[in-house]
Amino acid sequence: MNSNTCFLFGFFSVILVTCVVTGTGVVIDCYTTTVDDYIGHQQTTKNGTPCIRWDSYDKKVYKNEQFRDATVSDAANFCRAVERDYLWCWTSDSGDRDTCGIKKCDNNGISKCGYLTIKQPALLGRNVTFTFTPDSQDPDAILEWQRANKAIGSSWYTCPLTYKFTQYHDNGAYYMVLTDSFLIDGLFHYRIHYYNESVHCWMEAGKLKLDDNPTNPCGFVYLRNERVLEGENVYLEYYPSKDVMENPDNFARQWVRSKNGSTFDIKIGKDTYIENNIENGKYTLTFSSDNSMNGHYSVNCGGEAGFTNNISVVGLGKYKIRHPYSNIIKIN
Repeated sequence: MNSNTCFLFGFFSVILVTCVVTGTGVVIDCYTTTVDDYIGHQQTTKNGTPCIRWDSYDKKVYKNEQFRDATVSDAANFCRAVERDYLWCWTSDSGDRDTCGIKKCDNNGISKCGYLTIKQPALLGRNVTFTFTPDSQDPDAILEWQRANKAIGSSWYTCPLTYKFTQYHDNGAYYMVLTDSFLIDGLFHYRIHYYNESVHCWMEAGKLKLDDNPTNPCGFVYLRNERVLEGENVYLEYYPSKDVMENPDNFARQWVRSKNGSTFDIKIGKDTYIENNIENGKYTLTFSSDNSMNGHYSVNCGGEAGFTNNISVVGLGKYKIRHPYSNIIKIN
């Protein structure tokens, strides 16, 4: 099912909250015995600051045996109790860190039963997609998408099967598309209630943080890749602003690359660059990970609209890991 993006509403007012992140959702779990046993997927601190990957932190090299995950790579940017008696994570490559606020499970039957994510970027005015993949597949299982405004103490309620909350099941995963997101949607926390004969659990996706791409009349460019290997494709996504979407004839859409102080127009169809309009109002630029493609990428809308944000694609050549939330690919 195609979750078409929609026109941005209030595109210019709020700072970037979701940390060009990321991809990732915030899964609020608990640990059953000790913090060392926790292998959940929470990816933010107790204050909602996104974590960076353990294997992207340059100031310390971690070993696989320090994690309950199979490898440091598998630990991704999840909260872990590495070298401490509490769950925490790095929040920047400059050494910032914080605790995750994950507590021991109580007796209310809440347990982790899958993987819950919010597809990034979550942009104000566009569709936001939630995905839940259960640990065990059961065709008779029941899933309910719920939300609550905790700031005013509202109770959880089940999202209705309406245009606003499009829900479907595909290839073992459950999806909910929040259509035409508004500022008010960002006040809510979201969770799933999943149950069958053997499992009965709730998993929370935390508070929805909507990015309003501050004051950029051209729009927003996002790096989709979590990892880049030599010879694989790099995927950049361009989200035009509301004004550009509504008046396309008044603006250009020129992908550009800057390197060593010079800026070059990208010729689509040449030098392996391929552009697609895969969803309403979203464009993708695809190219092979090659050293000759290094540089800073953006879109030029022309005139007063100018350029989008810059995305740095550097260090391509050997095995690389991108710093989540920084849009920089560094050699590992």
